[in-house]
Amino acid sequence: MNKKIYKCIKRLADIILSFIGIIVAAIPMLIVSLCIKLESKGDAIFKQERIGRNGKPFTIYKFRSMVVNEKQDAGFSVASDNRITNVGKFIRRYKIDEIPQLFNVLIGDMSFVGPRPYVYNDFKYNKEEELKVLDGIRPGVTGLASFIYKHENYILESVDNKTEYYREVLLKDKSKLNLEYKENLSFILDMKIVFATLKLIDGIRVSKNKPIYYPASERDIVKKNKKHKIKKEIVAKKQKVVKKAKVDKNKEEKIKTEKIKTEKSKVEKNKTEKQTKKSK
Repeated sequence: MNKKIYKCIKRLADIILSFIGIIVAAIPMLIVSLCIKLESKGDAIFKQERIGRNGKPFTIYKFRSMVVNEKQDAGFSVASDNRITNVGKFIRRYKIDEIPQLFNVLIGDMSFVGPRPYVYNDFKYNKEEELKVLDGIRPGVTGLASFIYKHENYILESVDNKTEYYREVLLKDKSKLNLEYKENLSFILDMKIVFATLKLIDGIRVSKNKPIYYPASERDIVKKNKKHKIKKEIVAKKQKVVKKAKVDKNKEEKIKTEKIKTEKSKVEKNKTEKQTKKSK
């Protein structure tokens, strides 16, 4: 199917389904909002700037799941995060916190299926790749990468430096998956992602020559973390070798300059001695 036709039909489907979704979810959204406000102070809706289509920022809407005035530089949190409220734990577990994004889909900031939008602090770490992903593509409520890493807030707990690992390893891996999604755009793939998100199927095959993708486990994250640590150690060793080589070179240069100085001083001393002898 032609990509323009695919995008037009997809946008029309987004408008119709999000409008129906808002009407159906209106009462449940009011109940969730009330529960959030009863438990903790602050607005029920959490607003945050994310990076959308063609790298343009937009405001994403979610149900607030954390206490107010807790800023978050990275676009992730772990399961044991003490900022998450009791209601927040429940709505996060069942993805209820994502329901207000129906409004984002309706107004055209997002689509139901697409790459998840990042906060700017995460986006800038992988800017070139993410701009390729978001070129002409709306970010989604769910996507291939978000399905594979749907348990990342739990599995990141097994990692020491969470922010560094999230940005250096997971974001880059997600970008590869998002590019793969973009290269294979189709309604069939979108339906597979929706069915996998709703747990109607276990895995997703992007194309015939690709393996089936399943959600990443803690074991996969531990493996990637070990690789990341090994790479860091190799880089650190290389830097030490380079540093040592520089120090050795500086030492050699100092020795050479000192030798030249001593030789010069000897020559000058000999000259002065000869001149004194002649004068006598």
